[in-house]
Amino acid sequence: MASGAGARAFRAAFPCTLPIFAGFWFLGFAYGVYMNVSGFGFWFRRS
Repeated sequence: MASGAGARAFRAAFPCTLPIFAGFWFLGFAYGVYMNVSGFGFWFRRS
């Protein structure tokens, strides 16, 4: 695939990914706030 074709494909596909990105960003942010309010730190991990 030529470089120009890849760039055109990326520009065509990027606007379709924005709503998905926004949804996952919101879910991650809300879960982070929930965990923080529950007393867990930012770097909490299960070991």
